[in-house]
Amino acid sequence: MDGAAVRVRTFHALGREILVEAGVDVSGLIDRAAFLPTIFPNAPSAVLRQLDDAFSRAKLDRRELAPAVAGAFAAYESALRERGALDFDDLVVRALDLLRDDPTALARWRGRCGHLLVDEVQDVDRTQLDLAVLLAGPARRIFLVGDDDQP
Repeated sequence: MDGAAVRVRTFHALGREILVEAGVDVSGLIDRAAFLPTIFPNAPSAVLRQLDDAFSRAKLDRRELAPAVAGAFAAYESALRERGALDFDDLVVRALDLLRDDPTALARWRGRCGHLLVDEVQDVDRTQLDLAVLLAGPARRIFLVGDDDQP
């Protein structure tokens, strides 16, 4: 390399760094799997796991939820807002939204991300890929590595 600093981040850690630099309070970060039983105390553990997965897909893949799950998601999001909390997926979603809305922040972060390497791209969701492509900018200095033995 040409002496440029190499930094390795998960998308969640990168999202957190972007938000913190922009002055967003991330101190209320919660673990959704641990938080769900406080909202739905009578739900069986299998249902809580299904909700956890569905909520993550709704946020990160921007999928619509089935009507039966949509009500639970609304209750979950309301509980987060009441507590001033956010979950790990919010780190990526909010960072992407912030960069899309703030050209100055986007330019600053693109300057820091001159070249991007995304490993295990087969495990990347839509929002994470959108964040990587946005940071790569028009030059598209991005290298995607996937495992062709995985679906």
